[in-house]
Amino acid sequence: MTAEDKDKPRWEPPPWEADAFDALKKRREDEEADAEIAEAIGRLEGPQEPRPATPVATPAPPAAADGEPAPETAAPPAAEAPAPPALDDRHVEAMLIDLKIEEPDATRGAWLFGAVTSIATGMFGMVLVIWGLVAFKETGTVAAGALGATILILFGSAFFALAVYMFRKALKFRGSQLK
Repeated sequence: MTAEDKDKPRWEPPPWEADAFDALKKRREDEEADAEIAEAIGRLEGPQEPRPATPVATPAPPAAADGEPAPETAAPPAAEAPAPPALDDRHVEAMLIDLKIEEPDATRGAWLFGAVTSIATGMFGMVLVIWGLVAFKETGTVAAGALGATILILFGSAFFALAVYMFRKALKFRGSQLK
């Protein structure tokens, strides 16, 4: 690590989770301290001789009267760790709503930009179509003029279709933002 890396601020948790991170840090420090204490006690007591394991006598399962094997008995439940407390759904929803309100909406005006851009594109397409119709009327039967007018009409129609598509997408995007 260089001196510049040490000067950079480290990652910090968000303010609404700072308490949880502090509790986690304190718990880790407590566990480390407990481990150090247990290690120190182990060093003070010295090595201990391991005790031989004593077998625990388990009662034999009851035999069936007809000489059939007895049904399996259920094993005693193992010590279960306490389950973490479940969060209430209403509480979680309220927290999420509060977070959504606090977060800035970066795409708030995107639908408006899309709508304005599509209107401008549609107007340009209409100008091309009108220009192509006027050129078609003026040229009459001249092949090159009719071809140019047809191209203007086709491009104008394509721009107008693109404008309709963009406008629909912009309004659909706005609708998805309102939910």
